[in-house]
Amino acid sequence: MQDYRRFITSNPNILFGKPAIKDTRIAVEHILDELAGGTTIEQLLEEYPRLTREAIYAAIAFVRIHYEPRSFTLLIRPQHDNLC
Repeated sequence: MQDYRRFITSNPNILFGKPAIKDTRIAVEHILDELAGGTTIEQLLEEYPRLTREAIYAAIAFVRIHYEPRSFTLLIRPQHDNLC
């Protein structure tokens, strides 16, 4: 697996410190939102000429490492049926 740190940076003065692709203002969050919405990697590369395939893969790796499913806590409020 590639080292995502070659492609991802966080600077409090850029995008409020959100993780982003180095030397761009393209947030990792934006890349993942686009992919989740059905945008293909090829479409992202066309839309953002400064973006590379490796940077997209780095964004995915970053999220996979830092936001594993087990790190999220699902809070479910119990539902009470009113039988009256």
